[in-house]
Formats: sequence, C-alpha cells, structure tokens
Amino acid sequence: MPIAVHLRGQLQLACQYFHSRVGQPLLRYETAEIRTHDETWVPWNDLPVRLHIGPGAPVCVVWDGTSELWIGEGDALPFPATGEGDQYRWAANALPILAQLLGCTLRAVHLGRDAADELDDLAFTHGYRLLLELDREWLEVFNALDENGYAVHATMPDGAWVRCA
Repeated sequence: MPIAVHLRGQLQLACQYFHSRVGQPLLRYETAEIRTHDETWVPWNDLPVRLHIGPGAPVCVVWDGTSELWIGEGDALPFPATGEGDQYRWAANALPILAQLLGCTLRAVHLGRDAADELDDLAFTHGYRLLLELDREWLEVFNALDENGYAVHATMPDGAWVRCA
C-alpha cells in the first residue's frame, strides 16, 4: 500500500481511497490495542484507524514515522505490527472521542496544515493533517509523534486546507 510524503501524493492517495465513500455513513471504526506485560489491554495508536464508511472494506489511515501518511484498505498494514511476543487486537468503537461520529455521513476529505503553518512549496512537514468533513463534525487525524492523534471539531479548524474528495 502507498505511503505519500509530498502534498500532491497525499492528495492523490486520499482521493483514491475516500472519493467513492463520500455520501456514505461512518458505520464503525476500529483501533488497535496492545497487551501490556501485566496482561491488560491499552490503546495502541501506532496502527491505523480502520474507518468503515459505507459498504465494503474499511479505509485504514495512519501516520508512519514523523512525516508519512499511509492510507490502505481492508486488513493491510504499512509495517510489521508487533515484535516477538507482542500481542495486539482490534477494538470496535473503543475511543470515546470518535464515538460521536458514528452514523454521520462523509461529506468531504481535506488535507492541510494548521493555522500556524503555510502551504508554500507543497513540501511535506509533520504539520499536515487529514480532515474528514462529516454531517455534524470534523474529524482530524494528525501525526502525534509517530502515531495517530485524533481531534473532533464542531466547525472546520483554522488552517490552509485543500479538498481532495
């Protein structure tokens, strides 16, 4: 599955995976959990969020490293998921911040940077974000230092955004 490092590549990647899903509802999402040494399960945002938007395979999104947006479909992963002895599982609808988005229809997808940055030469820095416009909310998936970070906004966040789907 592709990894995009420049804005143009990211726009193409987001359009490839999200375009056919515009107008479809977010039916559920899945995030990873990893088993700790004391046998408890904790969120593991290093793996993609799986967004089940309409029928068909989920769209998977993760920020890999410090600058690479990875988008795939189905069960695909951009890198090996575990080391020797590690165990992980997928948890459906487990993050409270995303639960309010269930049932909302995907209206558009944007890529951009927060208000402190500028889209100047289309070169990539870690400030880029993926923004999903839904009925009532905006879901922002951003690079939180080598893992996904999530924010939900009532209105489109300030910044420089380019619509890609």
